[in-house]
Amino acid sequence: MANNNWHIGLLLLAAKMFAGCSADIPELTVQDESSKEIKIQVCSTSSTDATRANIISDNTDLQSHDIRIDAYYHGTSTSLFDNAKLRYRSGYITRWEFYSTSSSDWTHYYWPIAGSVHSEAGTVGAVDFVGYVPYTPPSGIITINDYSDSNGPSFSAALPYTAGSPNTFDESSQNDMQEFLYAYKTNQRNDYDGATPKTGDNIGKVALDFQHPFALVNIYLKSVRRGTIINTVELSGIATSGTFIYSSGWSSLGTNATLSKSVGKESPIQLNLNTLIGGPYIVIPQTLSGSNNLTVNQTYNESTGDIHGTINDTWLPGMIYNYYLDLGKDNGRILIDVEIEPWQTHEVPTIDVK
Repeated sequence: MANNNWHIGLLLLAAKMFAGCSADIPELTVQDESSKEIKIQVCSTSSTDATRANIISDNTDLQSHDIRIDAYYHGTSTSLFDNAKLRYRSGYITRWEFYSTSSSDWTHYYWPIAGSVHSEAGTVGAVDFVGYVPYTPPSGIITINDYSDSNGPSFSAALPYTAGSPNTFDESSQNDMQEFLYAYKTNQRNDYDGATPKTGDNIGKVALDFQHPFALVNIYLKSVRRGTIINTVELSGIATSGTFIYSSGWSSLGTNATLSKSVGKESPIQLNLNTLIGGPYIVIPQTLSGSNNLTVNQTYNESTGDIHGTINDTWLPGMIYNYYLDLGKDNGRILIDVEIEPWQTHEVPTIDVK
C-alpha cells in the first residue's frame, strides 16, 4: 500500500540448518518519532535434502527467492502495507533489503507512530506480520486468500496430479513444484513483542518463524527376497487439494489420487536394502484410512503379482514420514515400519521494521 509516510527498510536474512540468526544488524536510524524503520532478518532451516519438488533448504536457496511481507494494524484487517518484497542484495553491499518493483530501487517501511488513527486497534502502534516464500506463489498450486484478523493467514492448495482412473500423483507431477513457506507474528511494536519489552539491538526487530504447511513422505525398501524385481509402488486415497487456515489447520480436502512410482529394479543387483524407492513427496497433511491402500507389484521367479499393506497414519504439517517396506517376511503382506521426524527446526528469525 503506497503511503508517503512509509519507506521500506533493511532486511538481513540468514537461513542455516539448526542455527539461529546471528547476522549483525546495523544501528536503528531514527530521523524523528515518526520514522523508525522496519528492518528484517529471517531464518528458515530444514532437516532434509532436496526432494522431487524444489525445496528451500539453506541460505543459498533462499537468496534465489524474493520474500513477500504483508503487515496489518494489530487486531484489524487494515493493511499497513501489502506485497512488500524482500530481495537479497549482492555486490558491494550483501544483505536482504526491501525492494520496490515500481521504482526498480531499494526502499523502506516504517513503524506506525503512537497516537495514530489506528491506535484504538489494540496496542498503540502494534502490527501483525505475514510472510510468504516465494514472493509469487506457485501458479495454479497455491492461492493466497484474504487475511482475517481473527483467523490469521489462509491459502488454498491444489497439488499437481495426472487425471485418470485413478488420478495419479507421481514424481513427475512434482518435478517443477516450488515449495511454499509461511510465517505469522502478531502484536509487534517497535519496542514491544506482545507484552515483552524489546531492549538494545532487539528494538525494531520482529521474530518471524517460517513454517512448512505441508508434510513430506519417503518410501524405502527395508527387506525383500533376493532376485525380486520391484515393478511399482502405489499408495491410494491421497487428497491433493485443500485449504489451510492458520487458526484451524487444513480443511476442505479433496481430489483424491494414487501416489504411484515406477521402480523396475531388482534386489540386490540394482536395489540395496533401505534404498529410497518412492519420493520424497510434498503432500497435504491428512489422515489416511482404509485397508490395502499400499500396493507393491513385484516379480519373483518369473511370477508377477501384487502384495498389499495398510497405512493408517495422520500426516501433520512440518513432519517427515519415512516408510520402510518389508516384502520378505510375509509373502502375501507388506510389513511397514514408519519413522517420523521434524521436517525442519526453526530458530528465531527477525524482521526489523524501521
